[in-house]
Amino acid sequence: MIILDANYILRFLLNDIEEMYEISKQIIKNNKCLILNEVIAEVVFVLLEALKIFENKRSLDFVDCILCAKSEFYKIKTFDKKLNKCIEAKK
Repeated sequence: MIILDANYILRFLLNDIEEMYEISKQIIKNNKCLILNEVIAEVVFVLLEALKIFENKRSLDFVDCILCAKSEFYKIKTFDKKLNKCIEAKK
């Protein structure tokens, strides 16, 4: 049994990074996987929070909105000025 984290699930659902999508797809397809309730909650939170950010900040693409939403849980490193501005605004 493999336990998946939120980033793994997000890469699979969003297919935003091709290499990570393919890896996650193969793991999910070929193994018994467990997703903890807490992980599902984080995925839902990130996606819903990202949608709110995307709605208000059309200058960011959806992946950047996800990163901005995840900045509540993780330190995000980027050279993208618009993304950094979003992250700073969330603090």
